[in-house]
Amino acid sequence: MAKISILDLTIHTWAPNTEGQPFVAFIGAPGQLPIVFKGRTSMQAHMKAEDWRKEEVEKIEAREAAKEKRLSAARNARAARKAEEVA
Repeated sequence: MAKISILDLTIHTWAPNTEGQPFVAFIGAPGQLPIVFKGRTSMQAHMKAEDWRKEEVEKIEAREAAKEKRLSAARNARAARKAEEVA
């Protein structure tokens, strides 16, 4: 199964059938992600989903940057050890 970016998934919003029930939003198809966003209005539910998605993307980017930093430090340490061995 190919990986799909969370940014590529559509946010779907549903209106309640009865008065007083919250509007509901899902990212992707219902059931694809087990998260439900609720709001008093359609836009509020949609924005909650959008804000969550942005936070998740920022977390992923931060993890990738930290991983690259660790790998770079390991490469530099390895190169320094090789240089010491040769000298």
